[in-house]
Amino acid sequence: MVKPLLLPVRALLVLTSDAAGCVNQNTWRPTVDPYTDPNTATLSRDEADCRRIARPRWTPQMTVTEIVLLSDHGVPPDEIVEKMERSGMVYYLRDEQYVELREKGVTPMVIEAMMGTYSAALIQYPKLADDEYFHCFQLGFDGVWYGGGPWGFHPDC
Repeated sequence: MVKPLLLPVRALLVLTSDAAGCVNQNTWRPTVDPYTDPNTATLSRDEADCRRIARPRWTPQMTVTEIVLLSDHGVPPDEIVEKMERSGMVYYLRDEQYVELREKGVTPMVIEAMMGTYSAALIQYPKLADDEYFHCFQLGFDGVWYGGGPWGFHPDC
């Protein structure tokens, strides 16, 4: 009885170690022999894929308050936008709220990226355009409607 259970455990360990190999080798650079390696042409793409896979796919929800604080502390706009993208959040703000963000020091690049999250969500989830009562969004503690996030939208959206 132990052997049938042992085989799946071994297979799981092998798969886990293979996946971890890519993650653990972010700074590792392979030695390539261009004369004998038939896959030399795809090496840079493979390394980029490995780095992309190793990045965390989701971060916790990123609130507007956090965006303001990061901007206030001088975090570069491209880093804020990257963190927003990793969080998967969709921001739905009124025009006045975007003006307030600009007054609080949030850069136009970040504000444009925030606006873009809703536009992109409409393409992927067309039902959001008809969601006049925000059933697919959650009202945050800071008065902003949030959607998406680490778990995405509900299948009915």
